Amino acid sequence: MTPPLPFPTSYIDPPESQTQAIIAAAYNLPDRSLPTFGSRCIITSDGFIMADFTSRDGEHHSGAFVGAHEDLLANIASFISHFELNPSQADDLRAKIKAWPSQDYRS
Repeated sequence: MTPPLPFPTSYIDPPESQTQAIIAAAYNLPDRSLPTFGSRCIITSDGFIMADFTSRDGEHHSGAFVGAHEDLLANIASFISHFELNPSQADDLRAKIKAWPSQDYRS
């Protein structure tokens, strides 16, 4: 069973941005609205994220390019600020994002 989110589900589902879809994937929410990313990703040796992706139309893409890892971390910081998450909520979110990659090839 998926543990509860530390913030309202409406903050990320349905996703209105790539960052919201990534957060939903990192928490592995069941029955997510499209678009969705896979519950795990990889970080390439040059710092880019790749993950399975299903578009709003239901079209699946294996190993789709997501973007730069450093950009994701900046977007997570903006999400935390925008929704005024408390320190506990922010720490929980950062931990989930850190755990999202199944492989990190940067080192």
